[in-house]
Amino acid sequence: MVYYDAPADGRQLQIFELAEDTPARSLDLAENDPGYGFVRQAGYRVLDRTSGAGWSELAYR
Repeated sequence: MVYYDAPADGRQLQIFELAEDTPARSLDLAENDPGYGFVRQAGYRVLDRTSGAGWSELAYR
């Protein structure tokens, strides 16, 4: 896993190897897993979500 932090404004880029069959499936699990999904964090809000063959991107607060 690799993390890049933008010190000026708190943005973060995460790059990691997947265990799931697609990046979209991995992102769905990260958001909605009953044990740790992002969606359960107070104030979590999706700003943008895009994906294509072999990649997914999520912008959130």
